[in-house]
This record gives sequence, structure tokens and C-alpha cells, in this order.
Amino acid sequence: MRVFKSTVIMTAALFAAAAIFAASGAFAQEVAVFSLEKAMADSKKGKAASDKVKGREESLAKEFDGKVKALEKKFTDFEKQASTMNQDAIQKRQQELLKERDSLLSQRQSAAEELQKSYNDNLKPLLDKAQNGARDWARANGYKVVLEMQQAGVIYFDSATDITAEITRAIDR
Repeated sequence: MRVFKSTVIMTAALFAAAAIFAASGAFAQEVAVFSLEKAMADSKKGKAASDKVKGREESLAKEFDGKVKALEKKFTDFEKQASTMNQDAIQKRQQELLKERDSLLSQRQSAAEELQKSYNDNLKPLLDKAQNGARDWARANGYKVVLEMQQAGVIYFDSATDITAEITRAIDR
């Protein structure tokens, strides 16, 4: 109940602050938005980096699909043969198959780490350029706040637009 009450108070305070800015008209003139997804898709460097990461991702996915299907077949074959095997042979084969499964899971984790590294090496520098570009553009053009459309995250803001203290006071009232 306390969390709900805090959320209601915070939401009301945010709406009040937004109404004040909207009434002044200043906020709308100082805010810009952009689509990072579109900017990356339209950028030559963005396309190249994205294609490189996607290509590696598709290659790894295809490789793992084959390994998973092969392992599934081994499990299916084992189930069919288990009725004709003695207990020691069953246990030995189960351990082999589980070891192979664990190895495949480990390989999948390594592949995920490789993809993260590929992302960091190829896309992260461009995302940083986009963020810095938004900040530089905002400063050069007199904008106080830049929002990314899909994330709705603040990319840049002039500290003069920070109304945290006012919101804090509104919450404490």
C-alpha cells in the first residue's frame, strides 16, 4: 500500500511539473527527440556494424542448431537402445550424454560472451558517438533535453532543466 501511495504522489508531482513546463511553452522549445534505431539503420557505419554482429549471431545460431539436433538424436537413440542395455552400460551412456549436454551449454555461454564482445567492439562505439552527437547538437542549437524515442531515456540535459528538488519538495508536502 505504501509503494502504491508513493507512486501516486510521484506521478501527480511529475504531471504537475510537466503542466508547469507545458504552460510556459519553454519546455517544448527546448526538447528534441531522435530515433537511435533509425539513425543506426540509416548510417553507413551503423549498417556495417549491425551486419557484422548479425552475421556472427546467425553463424553461431546455425552451428548450435546442428549441435542441438545431433545431441537430441543421440538421446532419442539412447532411449530406444536402453531396453537392450545392462545397467552399467545405461549409466555410462547417460553420463556421456549429460557430459556432452553440459559441454554444449558451456559452448553456448562462450558464444553469448563472444556475441557480447562483438556488440561492444562494433556497435557500442557508434552508440557512444550517437550520444555524444546528440549532446553536441543540443548544445549548439540551444536545446536543453534530448530524448531517444524508443528508450525514452534522457540522452542529454542541461542541468538547469533538472527539477528533482521541486519534485522532492512536492513528494514531501
